[in-house]
Amino acid sequence: QGYTLITPLQMVTVAAQIANGGRKVKPTLIKQEKPVLVPGAEPQANKNTGESLGVSKAHLDIIREGMERVVNTNFGTAFQHRITEPKYAMAGKTGTVQIRHRLEDQKAITPRKFKNHALFIGYAPIDKPRFAISVMVEHGGSGAFAAGPVAKTVMYEAQRMFEEKNKV
Repeated sequence: QGYTLITPLQMVTVAAQIANGGRKVKPTLIKQEKPVLVPGAEPQANKNTGESLGVSKAHLDIIREGMERVVNTNFGTAFQHRITEPKYAMAGKTGTVQIRHRLEDQKAITPRKFKNHALFIGYAPIDKPRFAISVMVEHGGSGAFAAGPVAKTVMYEAQRMFEEKNKV
């Protein structure tokens, strides 16, 4: 939005760093023949460097509580896309990247190329985060409407499959 540029990899890195208590994470990209549906299950997964970001615990607690509320309280923007099984509950943040700044430009008749981008970042499960996610839907509208359902599906399945595979 505006002059701010961020990649989905940078967004998921931020989500992981919030989830892990403010420690730096060094992402590792893996090229594989088949897609991996269970991130973090492979030995080459993102590495926690242990080095602090320098953000106070009090500030991280506020951010985490806000992200939990976004998904799990009635007035949260992603409440309709929460995972209802408590052991899989996720925290997140929705976002909308404006392509055009005037509200009337976002009407249903607006050509797709001028519609806003939808964003969602998050982590799960809330109590002991293991997974982080970043979803961007180009020209999808709002993060809650377009990116939220994708995040819910992926996070639920990743946790379910990880639990099944590891009998956690």
